[in-house]
Amino acid sequence: MQFEFKKVYLLICLSKEEVISKLRENIDTTPGVLQFYRKSSIFGSVSNEKIKIFFWKNKLIRNSFAPVLYGEIKQDRNQTKIEGAFSFSREIKLFGLVFIGTLLFSKIHWAIKILSLSGFFLLAAIGWGFSSREQTEIQKFLENLFQNELKK
Repeated sequence: MQFEFKKVYLLICLSKEEVISKLRENIDTTPGVLQFYRKSSIFGSVSNEKIKIFFWKNKLIRNSFAPVLYGEIKQDRNQTKIEGAFSFSREIKLFGLVFIGTLLFSKIHWAIKILSLSGFFLLAAIGWGFSSREQTEIQKFLENLFQNELKK
């Protein structure tokens, strides 16, 4: 299994402020603690420079290894660019770093280390594989949101 980190590039014929406003109106920003009150399956955060978008269809089950779109919003003359890429969430990257570091520097048997590392990467691959359509859903969401303003 290969982790395919798709890139997203949209050129929108709107001002940066209009793009940010439209994103804020359509992306649910309910905090994670209140996840059962979410209005939609697309949620995340939007600042003046950056966006972070998740797709979470089932409110009861969450795939921690699901891809997250991290992007930037840039003004380019009279149009706006959204550039980004899908990746694991920052929490998973941090957990992986701590987990691998702990394993490498611990005094447990090398066979257990190899099995533990293999298990972590297998779990990440399965989680990513089960959520590959989520990248497509987020891409479709952005394209539909700006369908009349996209520059082709």
